[in-house]
Amino acid sequence: MSLLVFRISVAKSLLKSSSPPTAIKRSRPSLQSITNIYNTAPTARIVPSPLPSTSARLAKFNSRLVQTT
Repeated sequence: MSLLVFRISVAKSLLKSSSPPTAIKRSRPSLQSITNIYNTAPTARIVPSPLPSTSARLAKFNSRLVQTT
């Protein structure tokens, strides 16, 4: 058995063993689903970082913290 014949037989076996894809019924979205999209409250994606202490300030360049004591 050549490699090509073997690969074709394996591919056919895999296609037969898998379930057929389900058909997706496409239609217009309902008005209710559209209003749900626009009326949902936004979720916080990041946690806000705490503010730096008052003894630290940002330098003019490079945005590095400079300690003022």
